[in-house]
Amino acid sequence: MMPVNHPESVPTSPLERAVRGALIKLAVLAGLAVCAVIGLGVLALVARSGPPPGQEVTAFRAADERIVAWSGKAGFGNTPEAEALAEELSLRLQTLQKVAFTGGKDEGRRPSLSGGNFITYCQLTDEGACFLVHVPQLKSYKREVRDALIDLAWQSARSVTDGRRSGDALAVGLRGAVLYGGLAAGRADAERPATLANAASVDTTPLHAFFAAPPRGTAAPAITEVHRD
Repeated sequence: MMPVNHPESVPTSPLERAVRGALIKLAVLAGLAVCAVIGLGVLALVARSGPPPGQEVTAFRAADERIVAWSGKAGFGNTPEAEALAEELSLRLQTLQKVAFTGGKDEGRRPSLSGGNFITYCQLTDEGACFLVHVPQLKSYKREVRDALIDLAWQSARSVTDGRRSGDALAVGLRGAVLYGGLAAGRADAERPATLANAASVDTTPLHAFFAAPPRGTAAPAITEVHRD
């Protein structure tokens, strides 16, 4: 009786072996690609399921959006008083920058979202004031020059809020076209800020606390107990 050769046991040619090997590699690569897609999908779901930003962060971002680009107005705020303070600080910085710095001399020739204006937002609360300022061509202020600009903004913010409670908190954040590159925060009656940051991108967390409190003058009044005989 003659032996029967099963198809899988029949030796293949070199060409067939090469084709089979290529098909196996393609199958492996396809499997890896599917795993990668699934993994990215899982990561996206995890990111979306994370905790949403706090109320103060959401409010900060909404305020920040007001000063991203020039719209014909230099000052914004969460109250009419705050808006007036923002306009005053914007004008003061605009004037002092031309006197104290040469870094932005040609800013009018460069594309600028701010239109060459110090667009300012003021958040005024019962705890103090926070100013967000879009500085024209902030990236042109380097190292010590930016330190001087931050100091100028701090002193100017102290000046425009003069006459308010000495224990008030004060903060100033300086942003460019995209990122915040300078920050000063502390007590309004302090010559130097307690927190100072100068970098290509600074952490804006110290500014967020101002956006968690209600606007100045809107806090609920204290309840006084009345005793009757």
